[in-house]
Amino acid sequence: MDVLLISDTACNNRLLIDCFTLLSLESTSIAASELGNLSHVTHSPSWVVLLVTEVESAKRLWPCLCQHFPDQKVVLVVEDALAEAELFALDKGCVGALKANYDTALLVKAFHTLFRGGLWYSRKAIDSILTQHLHNRRLQGATVSLDALTPKELQIATLSCQGLANKEIANQLYLSPNTVKTHMQRILKKMAVSNRTQLANLLQLR
Repeated sequence: MDVLLISDTACNNRLLIDCFTLLSLESTSIAASELGNLSHVTHSPSWVVLLVTEVESAKRLWPCLCQHFPDQKVVLVVEDALAEAELFALDKGCVGALKANYDTALLVKAFHTLFRGGLWYSRKAIDSILTQHLHNRRLQGATVSLDALTPKELQIATLSCQGLANKEIANQLYLSPNTVKTHMQRILKKMAVSNRTQLANLLQLR
């Protein structure tokens, strides 16, 4: 297994190279400025480790890195703002995000875990990205469900969620209370909810 270490010019990569040596890994190191010309890199590495001072550098380098190494697993190592870097790395599909100033023992443990097929992220970062993912899924589900409503049903559902009773909705839309009641039953069934409170919670996701 071999590693390509890409570092921006402000970073000291000596500690990472020492870690790779301790793990008996072959490594090649290049400056980030060389990403545009990789003629001296004669083969595709198994892994890419991107070492940057801050996550903004990673954002700038990412398109070029993906162009040259679309299939390699990537580890992001930053000197500052690990929390922000973790969210960026998770969003981009990196297998881990580390702080450059971890002590040698922790770095070795992290890379050992990664190279054996594991991930390396804090619990806080994973919770954050999963929470956002679940929220997006609920939004997506709400949109799909709302698309199933007719314009009149959506109008009635919206008024219901504003706290209006069937009689009030009927007066406002010039319908009979029984007609509104029938529409509400259809709305609840289509939205897969059992009461108006659940319907209101779902509509708030839009």
